[in-house]
Formats: sequence, C-alpha cells, structure tokens
Amino acid sequence: MKTTKLLTSVFVLGSIALGTLGQAKEAAAITFTDPTDPNGQTIEAKDPEKELLRGWLAEEAVSDGVYHDPDKIHNHAFWLPGLIGGDEEVLFGTFVWDGPAFFYEYEDGTANLFGSIYALRDDNKKFDVNVWFEGKKEESGSNGPKKELNGSAYSNGGPVDTDDWYYYDVVQEMSTLTGVSGEYAGKELNLFDVTNGGYTTQVGIGANGKNINMGLATWFGDHENFTYADSDYDHSDINIDLVALEAEEGGSGILGESIPEPATMSLLSLGLLGSGLGVLKRKNK
Repeated sequence: MKTTKLLTSVFVLGSIALGTLGQAKEAAAITFTDPTDPNGQTIEAKDPEKELLRGWLAEEAVSDGVYHDPDKIHNHAFWLPGLIGGDEEVLFGTFVWDGPAFFYEYEDGTANLFGSIYALRDDNKKFDVNVWFEGKKEESGSNGPKKELNGSAYSNGGPVDTDDWYYYDVVQEMSTLTGVSGEYAGKELNLFDVTNGGYTTQVGIGANGKNINMGLATWFGDHENFTYADSDYDHSDINIDLVALEAEEGGSGILGESIPEPATMSLLSLGLLGSGLGVLKRKNK
C-alpha cells in the first residue's frame, strides 16, 4: 500500500511539473512586450491556438534615398491608389499605420499582419488590417524576387542578398481591410494575389523595396463591395519595415529559451521518479 501511494505521489508531482512547464512554455509563445507602450503593456498573438515562432513590430517602409530612387517617394505601409487618388505624388495612395501594428509568424508556416491604417490625405479614411499568409518557403514566385532597389544594393558585395529572403502566399479567404470611419465605414476589401504567383510576399533584408532594413513587401488586388474612388488601378502594395519584438521570456523576436524543452521536462519527470524509488529502496532495507 505504501509503495502504491509513494509511486502515485511521484507521478502526480511529475504530471504537475510537466503541466506547469508546458503552460509556461505556451504562455511564452504568445506574449510580447509592446515597445511602443510606455507602460510596457504586453500583447498576445492574434491566434492563441497557434504556436508563435517570432513577432515583429510593423512600421512604414521609408525610402532611404540611397539604395532607393529618391524621385519615387512612396513612403507608406499600404499603397492604395484606388482609394486615394490625386496629383500630389507624396500622398497619392498613401496609407500609414494608426498606432502600433504587428507581423506574427507561426510554427506551422503561416503568418498574420494586423493593425489599423489611415490615409495621409484624409485621416477619416481608416481601415482595420487583418492579412493572413501561408506556405512559408525559400522559393520565390515564378518571376523571381522583386528587386525594387538600385542595382548596387544587390551586386558587388551590396548589403542585400535575395538568397536569404523567404516567401509566403496571401490567404485570400482570410485577408481583409475593413473600413472603420468615413465613407468606407463598414465596407470591406478582400485581398488576393494580383500577380498570380509571379511575385509572392517576400520577407528579408531589403525585401520591402524601399530601404535595406528587415522588411516585407507584397502586391495584391482586392474584391470590394463598393465603388473605388479611382478604378483605373488594379493593384495595391504593402511595404513595411519589420523590427524584432522582445519576447517576455527573453530573446529578440524569437521565443526565449528560459522554458525547458520537452526533452528537459521528460528528464525532470524521470528524476522525480528516480528520487521516489530511491526513498522506497531505503525504506525496504
């Protein structure tokens, strides 16, 4: 009877330890500190059911004037020329983030870009952003990586190596811009790959096409339930910088390693079992 009780206690302790560590690991996988919040408020993954690989703060991609042609000023997060037309080159089609925005990458090869944007020419035109990506891969689309920087960025020891980029596909069924104010309030755009696989979403140093920072770029069309301000444009862009978030458990952008991995937790459980058997052996002597 004593033997049974002792072994039961050991297994219960092992289960509690494993459960506690497992919960801690799961929590570490979905929690980051928001660097834009002076109070250090934490943020969580958009989909808590997924295991988070890394998190990024998404910022507008700004032309650096060195590796990107200074005459092509489109400094933006989203370029939506159908929604904001006009002759002012700097503001034409330009949408920027309204508060912090984030790009989360998950272990299953999916990713999510979310936040809110508004038009620089009319800050009453705001949209909630929820764009999903899938099929993370090393191969680019059929047209290869899209190189929008000057040639010197890619050749003769330049700072950008497209071999280090990786790629995603836009998930049409899950990618939306939803109007939250102004004339587009309540209206929705469903995004899709306008290049038909020619240029897939690209991520890496210089991939945003505006500077040599870590970034992302993609090109999309949309299905909308309203009439565009200017229907002559059949595509739009996303061009953003990505700044690694620091996980609460430590590490930069990538999950911290302070929580034991499954193998370590198994060893802990075996250690508890061994300790219990050792006590039992001494009692039987």
